[in-house]
Amino acid sequence: MQKLVLCSFIFLIISCQEKPSNNFIDLTTPKRIDDYSKLIWSDEFNGKVLNKKKWDIEETPDLRNVGGNHELQYYVDSPQNLFIGNNEKNSVLFIKPINVFNEYVTSSKITTLDKFHFTYGKIKARIKAPSGAGVWPAFWAMGVDNRLPGMAWPLAGEIDIMEIWGDDKNEEFSTSELYGTIHYGDKWPNNQFSGPTTRKINGKVIPDFGSDYHIYEVNWTADTISWSVDGFKYGSVALGSTGVAGSSEYKNAAFNNNFYLILNVAIGGSSFYNKIKNQKLLDVLKGSDYKEKMNVINFDNSTMQVDWVRIFSN
Repeated sequence: MQKLVLCSFIFLIISCQEKPSNNFIDLTTPKRIDDYSKLIWSDEFNGKVLNKKKWDIEETPDLRNVGGNHELQYYVDSPQNLFIGNNEKNSVLFIKPINVFNEYVTSSKITTLDKFHFTYGKIKARIKAPSGAGVWPAFWAMGVDNRLPGMAWPLAGEIDIMEIWGDDKNEEFSTSELYGTIHYGDKWPNNQFSGPTTRKINGKVIPDFGSDYHIYEVNWTADTISWSVDGFKYGSVALGSTGVAGSSEYKNAAFNNNFYLILNVAIGGSSFYNKIKNQKLLDVLKGSDYKEKMNVINFDNSTMQVDWVRIFSN
């Protein structure tokens, strides 16, 4: 940020505060995950409205194929879709998709792009996910460099901390399953992804992750990304010289750069296709009848509730 030499000291201080926060861990002195104990950024959602100093509301007013996955929603800046309220005596953030007269779907997506960027650390959030059929909640992070010319997805990397595929009836949709994923490699369709899935917490099957709040967590170091839910680790992916980032085939696994956070709820999309057992329903979602697709989505159970988001470093 360039300033004139004659600018006052106070003005320089203010201008510096406008920069997004950046937090790095020195690659020359690797730290254990346990060392990530210092809280460097958080939002407890205790205000009356979303804190715009911490989050940006992303709007994508394309009525079709918004997310690149044939999703049905488009993202708007509306207090009907995004608001802070009380639940279980706590102040929480609500992200609520809305079916508008069976004509289109609105939802919300918020990011910390240009507000807060980070490299490595422990990222966690307490979330009550929606579990309605065809609903796709996500808590994730993207590489900041994805907006640079030539850096098409997923060249800058993506870390999915929590994705849950909505479940209404087992014979129609796959049972509620938690996904942790990283995306990397070359441009689509030559992209790659790795990561674990689970239907269990500490060995106990969870038929519906949306029935209660859970703490979703990623521990990200120079060598490993690991996923946990409610403090129980359920998988990891090696980075570094022996993992995806060290392979010449996946030279674009950029997991040593700045990332930013994202929270959103999507509706429908082609990512559901290999998770649906009911062929009739699958034909509807793959078809061209938009209103027919809307009729199979469970909007009564589509709201995501976020109690807090916290990032720890050393």
